[in-house]
Amino acid sequence: MGQGRHEDAWRLLVGIDGVPSPDLLYLRAAAAMQCGEAEDAETALNACLKTAPLHPGATFHLAALHLARGDRSAAMRGFAQAIRLVPNWAEAHYNLAILQAESGDAAAAETSYGSALQAKPGLIQAAINLANLLDSRGDRAEAIALLWQALTHAPEFAQGWSTLGYLYLGARQLEAAETSLARAVSIDPTMADAWEYLAETRRQRGDREGAREAYQALIRINPDAEVAGFHLATLLGQTPSRPPDSFVRGLFDGMANEFEHKLVDVLGYRLPFELTRYLDDVLQTPTPLDVLDLGCGTGLCGQAIKPWAHRLHGVDVSPRMMELARARDVYDMLHEAELVEFLARCQDSEWDILLAADVLVYLGALEALFGQVRRVLRPGGRLLLSIEELDTQGDYALRPTGRYAHAAGYLERLAAEHDFTVERNEPIPLRRESGTMLPGRLLRLGAGRTH
Repeated sequence: MGQGRHEDAWRLLVGIDGVPSPDLLYLRAAAAMQCGEAEDAETALNACLKTAPLHPGATFHLAALHLARGDRSAAMRGFAQAIRLVPNWAEAHYNLAILQAESGDAAAAETSYGSALQAKPGLIQAAINLANLLDSRGDRAEAIALLWQALTHAPEFAQGWSTLGYLYLGARQLEAAETSLARAVSIDPTMADAWEYLAETRRQRGDREGAREAYQALIRINPDAEVAGFHLATLLGQTPSRPPDSFVRGLFDGMANEFEHKLVDVLGYRLPFELTRYLDDVLQTPTPLDVLDLGCGTGLCGQAIKPWAHRLHGVDVSPRMMELARARDVYDMLHEAELVEFLARCQDSEWDILLAADVLVYLGALEALFGQVRRVLRPGGRLLLSIEELDTQGDYALRPTGRYAHAAGYLERLAAEHDFTVERNEPIPLRRESGTMLPGRLLRLGAGRTH
């Protein structure tokens, strides 16, 4: 239809007095939105609301336009007004909930998602979002029950099954997790998240072959999935020289909130509290000490050594762990970086003491680390490090846990090659694992007087 005929049709719809009705303005806005003409749509919606301020559709869609252009405050006001006009409008509750969650008001978002689901039980994305909110505040069982019920209304929604499987995995209900995740990938074989969770579930169940197949499926979908490649290498018996930074970052970001409770109270981790004993004679010096805590985590080691440190810096690859370390307020400065890369930026002979407590388990080959450590330590400085002890042949090995074990002889050889003296080399129980204490070693190395 040509432009002239469009105008003729519009004049017929407008009527004799030339003033379009609110509904016609709303229809014109809808047509403009379908054509991607946001400005024309907004003009028509504002005209509609000028003549009919309580028009529900115009109110809702104007809020949607505000949201699309990033005006979240106006969008929130618009969706709230739409709900006042039509209290059981599921989509309005849903959009308002998204904005409330983004603004940090989780409680209001939960209420709005609940209202959306009450109005439309089959609005599965609202159920997924609400389940994630419930899980984030510790109500995982409620999240699982909610999502299970919602999936009865949308049984072919793959993302719902993937999220349910993830929740089951977090709850250590591994059989239920595998069932849900297998359902997700059967519905959508290209769903990378579901394959990732399925691989981890099978790995935790001891199904190495099934985990390998899931990781391979994930890599076919996303060839750049470096964490999956790392896990696959483990399952294939390979030993990469180090894990990808994204693996370590994701691991510790994910466990940050429970880290200290689980590690110290549950697993009996005592290493930070042994530091001063292993450094007792070094710490008696009247000279102020510059200390660098490698892989500082939440700051347990920093807190232990703080009374003897003139300058205390921490470095870690996990942003979330750094937040917790910052809250402890013991470090003069914190650096988010990979360890060897950070050391490469340090000045020669900058530090008196370097701590590497429970961090080498996330590095395989240590030659590059030792080279940088020796460079940045002052003559007579100390490196204190812990390892999970390797009980087989070789310098290091990647364990099914995703952590590396190292041979004490490997560390002693590296020490000699980089002008360190092994001052202490003692066995130490690291933490409980599978009901027994995991054997490790704590080494104190003294840097030579010359480089």
